Amino acid sequence: MKKSLLLLLPAILIFTACNSGKKEDPGKFKPEEHANAPAENVQVLKAYLNLKDALVSSSPEEASTASSNLVSMIGGFGSNEEFMAIQTSAQAIAEKEDLEEQRQAFEELSEEVYELCKKEPCGQKIYKQYCPMAFDFKGAAWIAAEKEIRNPYFGDKMMKCGEVKETL
Repeated sequence: MKKSLLLLLPAILIFTACNSGKKEDPGKFKPEEHANAPAENVQVLKAYLNLKDALVSSSPEEASTASSNLVSMIGGFGSNEEFMAIQTSAQAIAEKEDLEEQRQAFEELSEEVYELCKKEPCGQKIYKQYCPMAFDFKGAAWIAAEKEIRNPYFGDKMMKCGEVKETL
């Protein structure tokens, strides 16, 4: 028995040595991968995520404020076609007081931000998430900075409804 253990000891040591390195969290932000992200894209994503969080919280006032901030910020970027489309969609949300109308307008904004971040990096890993039940089972997508589903289309009614469809 002791002889068997002694024979296994070198194998155990080799296995332990090979696996003793620090394991990297696959969801962790790696700045070197996104170092070339345009500053405007980073700002747009950050403002978009603030708006998404306001909708998750089911706060039309916060959503209006967050979308107004996005509109103002993009106003300083010049006349880039992609940014102008995002600004127009954000303005539509800012002008609405009804939470459900804001959520409907958020669907278009989400697609525009997704296209922007797909074309050029937006400074961090993002997840395209999708809820098949949104808008009477038409379905709708949004962008999140975390894998955990926090549904902006239903808020606390169905917070976890959805799935990750893509990682950028």
